[in-house]
Amino acid sequence: MPILTPAERAARHQTRKSNVIEFPRDEKDSYAGTELQQNPGIPEARFAAYTLPSRSGDWLYYPDGQVLPFPGSAADRATQAAIKAGEPLPKP
Repeated sequence: MPILTPAERAARHQTRKSNVIEFPRDEKDSYAGTELQQNPGIPEARFAAYTLPSRSGDWLYYPDGQVLPFPGSAADRATQAAIKAGEPLPKP
């Protein structure tokens, strides 16, 4: 096995640049994603479901990021007990 000179050893330990090619970005010609917008031919009532929460276990997850316990669940009872006792609320 050959012995490396200090310069060769330093060259081996240098951080390498990424192999990913970065292309220049032109903001005026950037992708707008217009097909991802709500279709104007579809009535608002059809999109009402996107404002409803998703349920996971005893928790309701709203699209705006709000998380609440499902009414009447064990998590709801624990949350109500914590509010009455002045304790920290349980986490989902």
